[in-house]
Amino acid sequence: MGNAMQFLARMCLAAAIAAVALGCGSGKTDRGKTEKNVRKYPLDKVWTSDEIAADPEGYMVWAGARIDDQVYERTRRFQAVQNHLQKIRERQETLKTRLGQFRNVQVRMEQAVRRAEDEDRWPASMGGKRFTRDEARDIIRQAKQYVQDNQPLVDAYDKAVARADAAAESLQRDLNRLAQYRERLELDLGNIRLKEGLDQVDLLRKKEQEIASFTKTLGTMADDSLGESLPDEKQPTAVLNGLIQ
Repeated sequence: MGNAMQFLARMCLAAAIAAVALGCGSGKTDRGKTEKNVRKYPLDKVWTSDEIAADPEGYMVWAGARIDDQVYERTRRFQAVQNHLQKIRERQETLKTRLGQFRNVQVRMEQAVRRAEDEDRWPASMGGKRFTRDEARDIIRQAKQYVQDNQPLVDAYDKAVARADAAAESLQRDLNRLAQYRERLELDLGNIRLKEGLDQVDLLRKKEQEIASFTKTLGTMADDSLGESLPDEKQPTAVLNGLIQ
């Protein structure tokens, strides 16, 4: 009778390990499926020794689900940060292009002014258009002003990209660590065998404490990198804007 009970217990344990492996070992996170498996045990549950001994299968599924939940949350957050980062970089590149265009207008107009002064031939010519001395100098002033006015936005984009990059890197490190820990958890669960009395409880309790300690060391997921407010671009005058069309 004792051997038969041990065989049945081992079969239950094998089923529990398989459930965890399906939820954690595939590299994919199906949160709905995981939540269905652990519905009777919330992820923030604190297990007692008696509860672990009474339902080792439920405990093992719960342990795997805690790792799955961490993976799900960080994957969702990582994707949001990546999307945000892409949008910031697109806006940053657009601004850099426009700044380059207006710097080019300034340089070309300065060259046109020098030619006109050297040759004493006014109005100055640039891009098939002619400009009086006052018009040319005003365009140079406007181009410089546009670049100067938008320097705070350049700095803001640089800082926003750096923050989002740092958040993405932190989340990626967490996901890498979770993947490694998930493999360890699967191996550990595969090595656990039901034992009589306190030995069984101690093995499972040690694993619970290890999971709790590990999740505490994961990086926080603050939303700071997605919530920054960026200043608006200072728009050029119509005359200046017309020179880059």
